Amino acid sequence: MDKKIKYIEALGNLLATYRSDLFYIKRFNDFKNGRVSKTDYLTKEDGSFRRFINDFRVARNISKDYVDEFLDELQKWINGNQSNDVDQLATKVKGLGYTHGKVMTSLCSKVLFLNNPYEIIPIDQLAKRAIGYRGNRYSEFRKEIDSFRENNTKEINSYLASVSNHIDQIEKDFNGDIPNIEIIRQNRYLDKIMWTTGRKKAREIDPLPFDFV
Repeated sequence: MDKKIKYIEALGNLLATYRSDLFYIKRFNDFKNGRVSKTDYLTKEDGSFRRFINDFRVARNISKDYVDEFLDELQKWINGNQSNDVDQLATKVKGLGYTHGKVMTSLCSKVLFLNNPYEIIPIDQLAKRAIGYRGNRYSEFRKEIDSFRENNTKEINSYLASVSNHIDQIEKDFNGDIPNIEIIRQNRYLDKIMWTTGRKKAREIDPLPFDFV
């Protein structure tokens, strides 16, 4: 894929999904800070936890009977001193029997992204394919992502600047609730670049249906 087209298509993806991403982040913060009850957060309404894991294609990674308990464990985890440690959370919830006996790194990266979108870039099969990473360790994946960002910072910022008016309008309703939103803006665009690139590579290399997680 031509690099310019990749960045342009990623911008389109960002514009289409950014408001929803910010709403999920806000709703998680509301839940975390007691402004939304657990019962309400576990519904399938817009911004809810169940809607999030469905939209981010990781609902099947959790045994359906343990979503409630998984959310409890997540709440305890983010209040601890390892709140950004995706790999450790994935190992722990596997041991608790919530994830079909598997280390679900993608799931854990995506739920921890809700808590800290400034630091966590979600991992899934498309993102891994985009950078050529074949493992399942978030710490290793993150090094690759950071390297990509460092090598492409100029392009990332330039393309984001080209739609800044649109992004500003999307962020307008969240500026009072989500601080330092410009960091999230760049992180979400980086994620969309990974998604766009990974999807293209998946279609070129593997003609069979591919997984997202």
